[in-house]
Amino acid sequence: MMTNCRMTIERLYPYLDRELSEQEIEEVADHLRKCPPCARHFAFEAGMLSFVSDACKSVKAPPDLVARILSRRTASIESDS
Repeated sequence: MMTNCRMTIERLYPYLDRELSEQEIEEVADHLRKCPPCARHFAFEAGMLSFVSDACKSVKAPPDLVARILSRRTASIESDS
C-alpha cells in the first residue's frame, strides 16, 4: 500500500512512540525516505519530543501529586475488576 503525506503525518507520533505494526513502521519509514517535506516535519517533531523529554528529566513531580495519581490509578484498576 502506498502511503501519502496526510497518512504519514497522522502516524508520526505513533511512529515515534513505536506504537505501529511492523508493516506500518516500514510504510512510514519508506515515505519519509522518499518525501523531503515529510522528512523535515518528522525531524522537527522528533527533535521537539527529544527536547521535551530531556527537559522533563530534571523536573520531578511533587510526592503528593505522585501519591494521588497512583491512588486514583489503583482505584480505577480495582473498579474495572
